[in-house]
Amino acid sequence: MTIILWIIQSILALLFLLHGVLFLIMPARVKEQFQKSSLSIGFGRFIGLAELLAAFGLILPDWTQILPWLTPLAAALLLPIMVGAVVSHQRSKEQPQAILCLGIIVLLLIVAIYRAFILPV
Repeated sequence: MTIILWIIQSILALLFLLHGVLFLIMPARVKEQFQKSSLSIGFGRFIGLAELLAAFGLILPDWTQILPWLTPLAAALLLPIMVGAVVSHQRSKEQPQAILCLGIIVLLLIVAIYRAFILPV
């Protein structure tokens, strides 16, 4: 199970790293989507920074054995962001993206619960 958790954590970290960088760089296409959804670009950059930091939090604390309790905390703190993403995609009638976000929520819950209570490092 430890190997499976590491795989899940690595996939999530890569996903949030790439998405966080995308929201920080904010290409024109992403800016247009934010303007359509009535969310500010500054809020999008804040989400990008949070995702980028959480990506490191999903891997580094367990890997370095320095403050390993930060890994389940990073997973848990990403949950409100992902719930907001589900709501935002639902409002925009983007069903596939909303379903993907729900899958990510499930993976984050697995990491948070297992690393906090069942298999802490």
